[in-house]
Amino acid sequence: MKVSLDKSKCMVCGSCVGLCPAVFEMAGDGTIDVKKEMKDVPSKLEGDVQSAADACPATAITVEK
Repeated sequence: MKVSLDKSKCMVCGSCVGLCPAVFEMAGDGTIDVKKEMKDVPSKLEGDVQSAADACPATAITVEK
Protein backbone atom coordinates (compact mmCIF):
# COMPACT_ATOMS: atom_id res chain seq x y z
CA MET A 1 0.00 0.00 0.00
CA LYS A 2 1.20 3.50 -0.82
CA VAL A 3 -0.06 6.62 0.93
CA SER A 4 0.22 10.29 0.12
CA LEU A 5 -1.16 13.50 1.55
CA ASP A 6 -2.21 16.53 -0.50
CA LYS A 7 -0.97 19.47 1.57
CA SER A 8 -3.07 21.90 -0.49
CA LYS A 9 -6.23 20.16 0.80
CA CYS A 10 -5.04 19.39 4.33
CA MET A 11 -6.82 21.34 7.09
CA VAL A 12 -4.15 20.35 9.67
CA CYS A 13 -6.81 18.95 11.99
CA GLY A 14 -4.43 16.21 13.13
CA SER A 15 -6.89 13.34 12.99
CA CYS A 16 -4.49 11.28 10.85
CA VAL A 17 -1.66 11.81 13.34
CA GLY A 18 -3.97 10.80 16.17
CA LEU A 19 -5.19 7.67 14.39
CA CYS A 20 -1.90 6.57 12.86
CA PRO A 21 1.15 8.29 14.38
CA ALA A 22 3.45 5.60 12.96
CA VAL A 23 2.77 6.93 9.44
CA PHE A 24 1.70 10.59 9.79
CA GLU A 25 3.57 13.38 11.59
CA MET A 26 3.37 17.06 12.35
CA ALA A 27 6.16 18.71 10.36
CA GLY A 28 8.36 21.48 11.73
CA ASP A 29 6.58 24.04 9.56
CA GLY A 30 3.20 23.33 11.17
CA THR A 31 1.88 21.08 8.40
CA ILE A 32 1.18 17.37 8.43
CA ASP A 33 3.06 14.89 6.26
CA VAL A 34 3.60 11.21 5.66
CA LYS A 35 6.82 10.09 7.31
CA LYS A 36 9.48 9.59 4.62
CA GLU A 37 10.10 5.99 5.60
CA MET A 38 6.36 5.23 5.41
CA LYS A 39 5.58 6.08 1.76
CA ASP A 40 5.24 2.29 1.34
CA VAL A 41 3.08 1.24 4.28
CA PRO A 42 3.79 -2.11 5.99
CA SER A 43 0.82 -4.46 5.89
CA LYS A 44 0.40 -4.36 9.68
CA LEU A 45 -0.41 -0.61 9.46
CA GLU A 46 -2.75 -0.70 6.46
CA GLY A 47 -5.91 -0.71 8.58
CA ASP A 48 -4.77 2.31 10.58
CA VAL A 49 -3.85 4.21 7.40
CA GLN A 50 -7.23 3.44 5.85
CA SER A 51 -8.97 4.61 9.04
CA ALA A 52 -7.01 7.87 8.90
CA ALA A 53 -7.92 8.36 5.23
CA ASP A 54 -11.59 7.65 5.95
CA ALA A 55 -11.60 10.11 8.88
CA CYS A 56 -9.89 12.95 6.99
CA PRO A 57 -12.46 15.77 6.71
CA ALA A 58 -10.61 17.29 3.74
CA THR A 59 -10.12 14.01 1.87
CA ALA A 60 -6.44 14.93 1.62
CA ILE A 61 -5.13 11.38 2.06
CA THR A 62 -4.79 9.10 -0.95
CA VAL A 63 -4.31 5.36 -0.50
CA GLU A 64 -3.17 3.12 -3.37
CA LYS A 65 -3.26 -0.65 -2.92
